[in-house]
Amino acid sequence: MTGIIGAGYIIVPVLGLIEAMAIGGVFARKAGYVIDPNQELICYGIGNVLTAFFSGFPITGTFSRTAVNAQSGVRTPAGGIVTGAIVLIALQFLTPLFYYIPGASLAVVIILAVNDMITVHKLWIFWKTRKIDLIPWFVTFCVSLGYNIAYGVIIGAGVSIILLLYPASRPKIRLMPCNPSELLGPGDHLVDKESSVIVAKFYNGLLYPAIEYTRATIMPLYTAKPFPKGVIFDFHHVAVIDTTTVQGIRILLESFKKKNVDVVFCHLRKSVDELLTKSKPKFFKKADTVQDAARIIFGLHEAASSPAPLGPGSRKRRDNNNTRNQMEIARQLSGSVNPGFELTDETRNGSNK
Repeated sequence: MTGIIGAGYIIVPVLGLIEAMAIGGVFARKAGYVIDPNQELICYGIGNVLTAFFSGFPITGTFSRTAVNAQSGVRTPAGGIVTGAIVLIALQFLTPLFYYIPGASLAVVIILAVNDMITVHKLWIFWKTRKIDLIPWFVTFCVSLGYNIAYGVIIGAGVSIILLLYPASRPKIRLMPCNPSELLGPGDHLVDKESSVIVAKFYNGLLYPAIEYTRATIMPLYTAKPFPKGVIFDFHHVAVIDTTTVQGIRILLESFKKKNVDVVFCHLRKSVDELLTKSKPKFFKKADTVQDAARIIFGLHEAASSPAPLGPGSRKRRDNNNTRNQMEIARQLSGSVNPGFELTDETRNGSNK
């Protein structure tokens, strides 16, 4: 029996759940109510367990019967009692007459019942808003029409999961070459004024699908000449990381240390800070703000000064050496083939200020 059913052990339950949630969501939106997915799944689970003791069919939501019930004006589950009674009467007394009913006429009943569920205008909405959302729809439609509805729904759900995970594997990272005057306050007395610092700002959470992409994005900094004095990882928008991310951060810290480049993390949220602190990666340093991180890199963390915001109006190039070093790093980063970061307009136009 197992060999005959094969993948059906997985496909049938998954398809039943997806179909039930899909049809339930459609009519919930049309009727203006909200369904509870947990309650629905518990109901289907208990129903299937009980029906197994009576040699019954598996229970799940169906597009065709739900649509027919909606067109017939059914409002409560009691409609199932009426439907069951009609089916029993038809099987007992009307079976010989079914022989003369053309199959096409039965198909017309189903087509007319689900006609209200066809919303072609939503395709235009997808096209105008986010064209990539058409991919799961197109894949599901083609597979269902050309092969099998069950596989069409499963493959369409798989494509949707891939599109959902893709942004997590390609986080937006912004690399901003800065000189000391942009990061430090007027009260900070800096001896080394020709060094540059790279501020790497992350705009997404960092989970295991993103760590290799993040490492490849940061990699051009290893070959930048002149080498930056330090790198500041701004985790203001990073709300969650996992163990694989911590391992990747450990590798990045060790690689930068071999180049004598200090790395400081700032704006760490509590959950991220706790995980990094517990894992104790080597050479890990943290600060509250970007300015404090710059002080640590330049050895001024004990000094007190007023904050220096990273705004366009406060950025002034004070000497030609700083500008040349900064633009050289920006030029090398711009030449990288990795599209995972972008340079600020202030950096690109720094030589004109």
